[in-house]
Amino acid sequence: MPGELSVGPPAALDPLEREFAAGSWLFRSGQVRSHLFIISNGVVKLVERDANGHEAIVGLRTKGSVVGFDLNQSDHRHRFDALACTACKITEIKCKDLLRQVSDPHLEAWCLAIQTREISDLVNWISMTRLVNPCSRLCRLLRILSESFIDDISLRDGGLRRYEVAQAVGVSREHLSRLVAKMKRQGVLIEAHGKLLLASHNMPAIKRAKRRSAYANQEP
Repeated sequence: MPGELSVGPPAALDPLEREFAAGSWLFRSGQVRSHLFIISNGVVKLVERDANGHEAIVGLRTKGSVVGFDLNQSDHRHRFDALACTACKITEIKCKDLLRQVSDPHLEAWCLAIQTREISDLVNWISMTRLVNPCSRLCRLLRILSESFIDDISLRDGGLRRYEVAQAVGVSREHLSRLVAKMKRQGVLIEAHGKLLLASHNMPAIKRAKRRSAYANQEP
């Protein structure tokens, strides 16, 4: 995909390969930035909390994404939480090691790739949230999540709980249930063992569902 890192981090940065179990925190809001995390496999959600403790998903990161560090950030503390939604394989790099060698010309292309991928992830998320059709938003969400899985025929819901899927799509849980039921009847979605599956090869059915949903939204 555009912005994906084509090569791993330089050995001079002493990268460390780690595995995070589903439900593990990579970091919490307010913690000092200490590491950069490159996702080799899995799904990580980014969460912000308001003054009342209510959380909102502000992004999902998948295979090839980078979280936890920004060369342009003057704030040295994280602004959100990062939680592994699924079991994740992650490459961890100390921020101080990167900063110490960031002027090295051999790192310029790699650092540019990091920034490009971060922009790509942000654009994908914003594009999804701005889609008018809830069916389109759900399909786009499942496609984003599919980047972390080898199977390109069926797309799983990435370990997100149902209320999190509803929150990411921008609908209530009740609306999501109705949406899923309708898309299952139309043959766009399949549900197995509590997971949502999107048959990516069945594009005609997906297009028909979008047209029907758009038409229904136009009715008085």
